[in-house]
Amino acid sequence: MTRSRLVLLNDAVLSRLHIVIIDPFEGLWCFRDELGRRERRGL
Repeated sequence: MTRSRLVLLNDAVLSRLHIVIIDPFEGLWCFRDELGRRERRGL
């Protein structure tokens, strides 16, 4: 078993989960209904 902190999500999964990528390099994202109000940081 390999343990990794990297998770790959394709455009279809991101769309279904209503995830918006704000800055891919910095790992910033939010849910569509949070856009402009909250930013989340990936691990």
